[in-house]
Amino acid sequence: MAEKLKTYNRKMILLIETLKTLGKIESNKQFFEIIKISKQNYVPIKKGKMSFTIKQIETACLHFEINFNWIFEVEKNMFIK
Repeated sequence: MAEKLKTYNRKMILLIETLKTLGKIESNKQFFEIIKISKQNYVPIKKGKMSFTIKQIETACLHFEINFNWIFEVEKNMFIK
Protein backbone atom coordinates (compact mmCIF):
# COMPACT_ATOMS: atom_id res chain seq x y z
CA MET A 1 0.00 0.00 0.00
CA ALA A 2 1.39 3.35 -1.02
CA GLU A 3 1.99 5.92 1.66
CA LYS A 4 0.62 9.43 1.39
CA LEU A 5 3.01 11.66 -0.52
CA LYS A 6 4.79 14.27 1.53
CA THR A 7 3.99 17.84 0.53
CA TYR A 8 7.46 18.50 -0.83
CA ASN A 9 7.40 15.32 -2.94
CA ARG A 10 4.04 16.33 -4.45
CA LYS A 11 5.39 19.79 -5.18
CA MET A 12 8.57 18.46 -6.79
CA ILE A 13 6.52 16.14 -9.02
CA LEU A 14 4.29 19.08 -9.95
CA LEU A 15 7.42 21.15 -10.62
CA ILE A 16 8.70 18.58 -13.13
CA GLU A 17 5.41 18.66 -15.05
CA THR A 18 5.26 22.48 -14.92
CA LEU A 19 8.82 22.85 -16.19
CA LYS A 20 8.04 20.51 -19.09
CA THR A 21 4.86 22.46 -19.92
CA LEU A 22 6.80 25.75 -19.87
CA GLY A 23 9.55 24.29 -22.06
CA LYS A 24 12.25 24.75 -19.42
CA ILE A 25 13.07 21.03 -19.56
CA GLU A 26 12.34 18.47 -22.25
CA SER A 27 12.02 15.37 -20.09
CA ASN A 28 12.01 13.88 -16.62
CA LYS A 29 15.49 12.53 -17.40
CA GLN A 30 16.82 16.05 -17.91
CA PHE A 31 15.42 17.12 -14.53
CA PHE A 32 16.88 14.03 -12.84
CA GLU A 33 20.32 14.79 -14.27
CA ILE A 34 20.16 18.38 -12.99
CA ILE A 35 19.20 17.43 -9.43
CA LYS A 36 21.34 14.28 -9.47
CA ILE A 37 18.70 11.65 -8.83
CA SER A 38 18.56 8.27 -10.50
CA LYS A 39 15.55 7.36 -12.60
CA GLN A 40 15.10 4.26 -10.43
CA ASN A 41 14.50 6.40 -7.33
CA TYR A 42 11.68 8.37 -8.95
CA VAL A 43 9.08 5.56 -8.88
CA PRO A 44 9.52 4.94 -5.13
CA ILE A 45 9.16 8.69 -4.57
CA LYS A 46 5.91 8.77 -6.55
CA LYS A 47 4.68 5.80 -4.47
CA GLY A 48 5.55 7.53 -1.20
CA LYS A 49 8.27 5.06 -0.25
CA MET A 50 11.17 7.49 -0.68
CA SER A 51 11.60 11.26 -0.70
CA PHE A 52 13.58 13.88 -2.54
CA THR A 53 16.51 15.03 -0.43
CA ILE A 54 16.89 18.60 0.77
CA LYS A 55 19.96 18.88 -1.49
CA GLN A 56 17.92 17.80 -4.53
CA ILE A 57 15.17 20.28 -3.65
CA GLU A 58 17.73 23.05 -3.13
CA THR A 59 19.41 22.25 -6.46
CA ALA A 60 16.07 22.39 -8.31
CA CYS A 61 15.12 25.67 -6.63
CA LEU A 62 18.44 27.33 -7.43
CA HIS A 63 18.68 26.02 -10.98
CA PHE A 64 15.12 26.91 -12.00
CA GLU A 65 14.65 29.97 -9.72
CA ILE A 66 11.91 28.24 -7.75
CA ASN A 67 10.61 29.69 -4.50
CA PHE A 68 11.87 27.27 -1.84
CA ASN A 69 8.90 28.23 0.37
CA TRP A 70 6.48 27.12 -2.37
CA ILE A 71 7.86 23.59 -2.14
CA PHE A 72 6.86 23.49 1.54
CA GLU A 73 3.56 25.34 1.04
CA VAL A 74 4.62 28.40 3.00
CA GLU A 75 4.06 30.69 0.00
CA LYS A 76 1.87 30.45 -3.10
CA ASN A 77 4.26 31.71 -5.79
CA MET A 78 6.20 28.94 -7.52
CA PHE A 79 8.84 31.14 -9.12
CA ILE A 80 11.10 33.72 -7.51
CA LYS A 81 10.08 37.13 -8.72
